[in-house]
Amino acid sequence: VEPTKLPVPVFFSSADFSEDFKTEILSKFSSDKVGQLCQCDPMITMVGSKLYFKVKARKDKKLEVKRSVMADMRRLGTLFTHFRSEYVEHHDGAVSEKEVTVAQMFQRQNYDCLEEACVRHTSSPGDAADKSGLMISLYYLVMKSARIIRVFYLVRQESAKAAETSEFMDVWKLSKHQILGGAIY
Repeated sequence: VEPTKLPVPVFFSSADFSEDFKTEILSKFSSDKVGQLCQCDPMITMVGSKLYFKVKARKDKKLEVKRSVMADMRRLGTLFTHFRSEYVEHHDGAVSEKEVTVAQMFQRQNYDCLEEACVRHTSSPGDAADKSGLMISLYYLVMKSARIIRVFYLVRQESAKAAETSEFMDVWKLSKHQILGGAIY
């Protein structure tokens, strides 16, 4: 057996993930701000682990599975960093960035902040052109993540949080054309 190195936050992670997920996905993130967020945030790692085990059965496409899961986790982490700054701005600085959680992205009262975070994430600084493909993939990633989080809450018998996530999903679905209108065009 060949030993593999793991970053300290992944090795000492209190989360209950398989060693396969830790070595193949979590340990491979770069040590930048978003990479560390993907390794340490419990909600992003939980979503990533569910995505990983959903597509892990494709043994012949191991590299593609790894890239896909890591890309989705990084995209979710980057979206969260934009959401966090939008949320703090929306509350006029009354909330610190450390108080904002990934789970708050999936609450319908924070829909406006999430929509603005998507716009911010898909627009290039100094460029009026939006990245339509990225906007479409963000829309479906948020939907997939919301489903995973809803199931997570249901399994843990947190019905109120599951209902809130379900209501967010309804709002997100109903706003599909508003969010993706320009991207689809």
